[in-house]
Amino acid sequence: TGNLEIRGATNPYLLVKDSTNNLELLHQAFDSYAVVGTGNNYAFSLYQNSTRVLTIDTNQYVGIGTETPQTHFHVNSTAGQTPKMLLSNFTQPYGAVVLFGSNASYYNYFAGNSSNNKFQIGTAGTDITPENNTLTPLITLNYTGYVGIGTDAPAAKLHLYKDDALVDASEHFLIEQAGTGDAYLSFLLTGVRQWNYGIDNSD
Repeated sequence: TGNLEIRGATNPYLLVKDSTNNLELLHQAFDSYAVVGTGNNYAFSLYQNSTRVLTIDTNQYVGIGTETPQTHFHVNSTAGQTPKMLLSNFTQPYGAVVLFGSNASYYNYFAGNSSNNKFQIGTAGTDITPENNTLTPLITLNYTGYVGIGTDAPAAKLHLYKDDALVDASEHFLIEQAGTGDAYLSFLLTGVRQWNYGIDNSD
């Protein structure tokens, strides 16, 4: 009692149609998947408490908290709130990462906690399936605020590491000045003394 059931051997569907604008709401079952959405070129939304909370527009842009998403994925918060996105994994030792894919032969990248309780940015192979590739960290930030470049175990605020036979110092650390100013490093003991080391462009 009170149930509606539609059965059929070949892709059964339920169609709700607005006769004014011919907008179609389609519910359909196929052999290996099911669909819910518009049957023609109109936006599709999900409601909560009579409010549109998720919208897929005619550009196939997805909006949460907005009916007019401006890009492929657009999150808009209500006044007084900061929009957030959470990726979590409570099963050790796995982390949570965001993958940035590219065309074949170009590097893919990742950013996130890759399972070792450290935030890392690095590469994820050079094909169109970065989710299956080994994640190779290039920059690591640990929970104490230490940053490592070339190492995933930084031992100082900034730790640069290489293990090769190169003798060109520019491969390790470079400060470049393209204008008329100077290029230098500055060391400061707060309220005591400052020491600058570099190249004076006026010489």
